[in-house]
Amino acid sequence: MTKLHQFFIQPFTAKGFVWGLVDMLVKVCTLVVWLYLVYIAGALVWKTLTLDANRYTQLWWCAYSFLILFGGTLLAYILLFVRDYKED
Repeated sequence: MTKLHQFFIQPFTAKGFVWGLVDMLVKVCTLVVWLYLVYIAGALVWKTLTLDANRYTQLWWCAYSFLILFGGTLLAYILLFVRDYKED
């Protein structure tokens, strides 16, 4: 329960309603963009595994999809969970 409180309520109590709302909108946009990146990476992997016969091309597209997903996950983690509300 404390994690949910920290994730949803603490931005509003620490920074006020407007900045709490902006923080919540950033979190929602981050989740939407991350889910879209997951869809793109999954589609790339699926298409290359089902349509391409060349193993080197399959390896390239799987590695490329992994890098897209890893970078997106790292940025999403930073935007979602790395917050310091005690700076005043």
